[in-house]
Amino acid sequence: MKYPFFKSFGPAWIVMIADVDVASIVTGIQSGVSFGYHLIFIEIILTVPLAVIQYVSGTVAIHTGKGIAENIRTGWGKQYAYASALPMAVTDFLSYAAEYSGIAIGFELLGMSPVLGILLAFIFHNMVILSRRFERVEFPLILISFVLVATFAVIAFASRPDPSLIVSHGLTPIQPYGNHSYLYLAVANIGAVVMPWMIFYQAGANVEKSVRSDHSRVHRLETIIGALVSELIMCAIIVAAAGLSIRDGSSVEGILAAFGTLGSGYQVLMAIGFISAGFLALVVISLSSAWGVCEAAGIKFRFSSRISERKGFYLIFLLESFPAMLLSLYSSSDLITLLISLMVIYVVVDIPVLTMVGLIARRNRIVEKGLLSRTTISLYWIFFMAIELTGFYSISVNGIQL
Repeated sequence: MKYPFFKSFGPAWIVMIADVDVASIVTGIQSGVSFGYHLIFIEIILTVPLAVIQYVSGTVAIHTGKGIAENIRTGWGKQYAYASALPMAVTDFLSYAAEYSGIAIGFELLGMSPVLGILLAFIFHNMVILSRRFERVEFPLILISFVLVATFAVIAFASRPDPSLIVSHGLTPIQPYGNHSYLYLAVANIGAVVMPWMIFYQAGANVEKSVRSDHSRVHRLETIIGALVSELIMCAIIVAAAGLSIRDGSSVEGILAAFGTLGSGYQVLMAIGFISAGFLALVVISLSSAWGVCEAAGIKFRFSSRISERKGFYLIFLLESFPAMLLSLYSSSDLITLLISLMVIYVVVDIPVLTMVGLIARRNRIVEKGLLSRTTISLYWIFFMAIELTGFYSISVNGIQL
């Protein structure tokens, strides 16, 4: 391999592990509490569309040398770019607050002040974003991602899962699809697996690292491995929660009460999981929002640029980060109850950006140039349509449960 793996490693792996954010953890806990191992089947199936959609999005950025919103702006105009980036940025604000709330949960599990946790996260978050080199942003995120993977792997094994039930309930296509609650949680997990900020982050990070078209094999391998590990983490969360008795798995109090009964070691591990997932997603979501809006507005940004050339980026970053931090300080407990609905809403927010990614690939003749196969592009559109149809069917039956 001409291009060393470690030099291009990062964008796909980080965004895949950041996909297991606080909202996803809460969704996974509720899935395990409500239906045991049954939703494991959905998580395993979701590995394929996650890998395909993220691979196509990342390849578009590698080939064009532009982020998603910049591609849309230069190809179709600012209006289309804003239509793709702004819905993502608006929902990202709630995601921001959710990640801070998750960090607060982690500090509560450790017996520490949740306010302290939120303030420390805000300080370190800003320190990372203010770095002048992208490598200094990416390296700590990679370390945190490994901590996150190891933590939930240990939690799953420590919960003493029943292998026979995992096989009979979680690995079979025969599931209670007619149950509206099951379908709603399934769609929430679908929304959690393909979130709009993931598309913008992977593309922006590939541009920032100057990943080239001849590095596509590394990019593809990293995306596949990241997608597999991401969904295995979600399976681990479902496995861990399936054995718990949680009265309300979507509330802070319910989570704290359940994990508090398992002993201090288990509680510390869960605290590490919430804190690492929250902080990793905080950085990734903030970068995706700022990249997307800046690109849509035509604001140039690179981490190597002078501070004076990055004012627009930091302004957009602070306009989301600071109010979200204040919101989480004011109402972190109540906010957790909205997370599963946020995952379902993502299914709708995905529509403009995923549509434009497919059109960008066609406009730049990426298939004809051999960077993506016709089969991959066909699968992209099939998975996109399947996700949306499933999401809208669930919403029509269940509505948005706030």
